[in-house]
Amino acid sequence: MKTHKILFVFMMFCIGSIFTTAQAQDVYVYSKIGKFFIRKGKKDTPVNVQTQLARTDILLVPAKGKLVLFDPENRKEIEIRTSYEGVSSLDKLINNNETTTVRKLTDMYFRFLCHQMMDSIDKEGNENVPTAVVRALELFPDEVMEEPDDDQKYIED
Repeated sequence: MKTHKILFVFMMFCIGSIFTTAQAQDVYVYSKIGKFFIRKGKKDTPVNVQTQLARTDILLVPAKGKLVLFDPENRKEIEIRTSYEGVSSLDKLINNNETTTVRKLTDMYFRFLCHQMMDSIDKEGNENVPTAVVRALELFPDEVMEEPDDDQKYIED
């Protein structure tokens, strides 16, 4: 009986860990306006294009800033506009419906963004490539990509 209780607790812990990991997917900075920083302890690190961000990261945001994020796992683009200078978690910024727009990407635009991300990673020699980007490029390895027109970028809800 005691073994069953321990096994049950262990299974619940594992299931909880899976759900926590699934929700905390990383996003990548596609573009930005303003000076954004990640705060880790007492150190502030600048956020640049291609920076990998976790939803739990604490950001210093500028007044009148704009951050466009690429979520390759969910095929989404997240646009955050800031109206005040301050400190906030990325998750809180993403979930603010007044200042954030989330758009689902078309397959064509998703592949274009994946190719762009891979090209810049190749130039920088960074080996930290998102799994979703690798999978997308494996499906279309030699496809020459041009940026689609605005009406071909997003899927309407």
